[in-house]
Amino acid sequence: MQEFYYCDDAANPYGPYSAVEMGELWRHNIITPLTHVWREGDKVRQEFRRLPEYKKIRDASFTRQIKAENIPDHWVAWCKTGNYGIERKTNAVKRCLQDGQVRGYLSDIPLNPNIDKDHPMYPSFEHLTDPTNHNDGVVEARVFNYMKSNLSEDEFWRVIEHLFIVGVEKAKILPPYGKRLPKKWRSKRDYKKVELQKVPEPIEKITVVVAAKTMPRGSRKKSK
Repeated sequence: MQEFYYCDDAANPYGPYSAVEMGELWRHNIITPLTHVWREGDKVRQEFRRLPEYKKIRDASFTRQIKAENIPDHWVAWCKTGNYGIERKTNAVKRCLQDGQVRGYLSDIPLNPNIDKDHPMYPSFEHLTDPTNHNDGVVEARVFNYMKSNLSEDEFWRVIEHLFIVGVEKAKILPPYGKRLPKKWRSKRDYKKVELQKVPEPIEKITVVVAAKTMPRGSRKKSK
């Protein structure tokens, strides 16, 4: 059975609205997460964000928006993952979408969200300004995101320029200059967590510990 909602605008309640309509009202800022709402039969009004189905209504609204903007389905799925929220990731995808293909903002390399998440070219959410500003985000391959680290965009390109000059001086970068990475390039290492093996204690130490534990009580010599 479909539920309907009412909204409270001061002393003027309005509605009823379906869940789809509530999502559209929220996305267009007609209502906010703090707007008081209630369902048919509810005795208490509560903030929209307090509804158990709030996140579901919000995400469904963004999904409809993404599809209306011709964002590919596999990128719609990517926008729903992670910790930054579907709205921020959707905006990041839109900034990098060119002719139906999402390209890395810094690298200009086509990205694929269907590859393994440990792959160095797996798309990630890149903070352009600083790591605390989640609203200024783009999409970039994980390996280039790690290279940029907490640098701003301007700082990143300044560092790249410096490294290029140093690479030429050290004959690590050779002419002709301006070579792009080959198609399907990737770094050799993935980002899988490697468990460190425990180094066993020396045999002599183990022997001494075992002997001390098995020695009869009262037979240990007290130090003077």
